[in-house]
Amino acid sequence: MVDFMLLELNLTTFMYQLEANPFGIDEIMVPTLQVTDELNVPGGFTHACLDKGIDVAHITRKSIWELRSDPYRCPTKKFRHLICMFGIEDLDRLTKSTELFVNKIMPEFDFGAVICWYEKMFNRTYLEEPTAEKLDKNYYLSLPHVRFHHEKLKSNGNLDVQNFDCKTGNIYAKSNNFVEYFFDQE
Repeated sequence: MVDFMLLELNLTTFMYQLEANPFGIDEIMVPTLQVTDELNVPGGFTHACLDKGIDVAHITRKSIWELRSDPYRCPTKKFRHLICMFGIEDLDRLTKSTELFVNKIMPEFDFGAVICWYEKMFNRTYLEEPTAEKLDKNYYLSLPHVRFHHEKLKSNGNLDVQNFDCKTGNIYAKSNNFVEYFFDQE
């Protein structure tokens, strides 16, 4: 994606247009490129799911938006830029999260939570053995982004995006061939 952005696209005008808005260019530019079907971005997704009104879950970061949630989903009851700030009371729940990162765990809000989270990440990285219980491979394989990429590879880039099933589900959970194919490609 980085090579594609730097070597294949001229993003100057697009960046100037985005910077005219005070809201985060960094949070708009790359996702916009990722879902613009006409660009055929390497590793990209499709805008067809949004066009169908389907909210596709993402795995990058755990965020709880104040406007979308009931107050009980944010135990700290503290928000920054409309996003729940996580604290020590959230750590047990966060260890079970399917997202890869946590959005809004900040030392100036709850330093103890940050230190405990760092220790948990260190232990996961260097001390704990990876197990199927800690990483449900089938969950990630059934995500629309992953299936889209696989189906696009399988069809040599000729995937009909209008007929793509945008919902998350156990679509490939029973298909050992897919699991073997997907992980043999790395």
